[in-house]
Amino acid sequence: MTPDDPGTGLDFHSVTIRWPNDAVGPWLVTVWSDLHDGMPRCVGIEVKSFKDITGDGDLDPAYEPRELTAAGLRAVPLGLMVRRAHSQAADAYARAAEAVPDRAAELLAVSARFDAAGPPRRYGAEHWREVAAVYSEAANRGAPTEAVRRHFHLSKSAAAKQVARCREMGLLPPTSRGRIEGGVDENPTWRDS
Repeated sequence: MTPDDPGTGLDFHSVTIRWPNDAVGPWLVTVWSDLHDGMPRCVGIEVKSFKDITGDGDLDPAYEPRELTAAGLRAVPLGLMVRRAHSQAADAYARAAEAVPDRAAELLAVSARFDAAGPPRRYGAEHWREVAAVYSEAANRGAPTEAVRRHFHLSKSAAAKQVARCREMGLLPPTSRGRIEGGVDENPTWRDS
């Protein structure tokens, strides 16, 4: 069963997300999920910088193909992509339940399974702005990720992930390895994950 075709009997769903920027990508990340032991699990992922609009190789001119390197593939936040895909799947199954009233209970049960597989913790906009502010304030002194770690009582890895998440949301500018870039975007395009 899929939310687009509730009568198929297949417990399978795919979601495509633009990354790292929800509006422009440049990467399209498709996550396939299947129900295993009653819970959604990622069973496949596709990463590409192009969109085939006709199915026969004609590329969408809005997408310029880019080289996918090993480092680029390692940079894809798989856990975040899976959580976002499961959240979108939960919403899609809930909408399908409204469209197919005689299967509503079954579709809502699948929606609840996808929703339960979502992120265990959701931070609000204020948290992410505070992470960006702490990082930016410490950027001139050096070791800004360490400042985030100390301020929020996080592990080094968790602090680095939160800084990376702020960059994905546009709250901090892009950077390159070993180079500190700070500065809070006063008018970010907010995207809740």
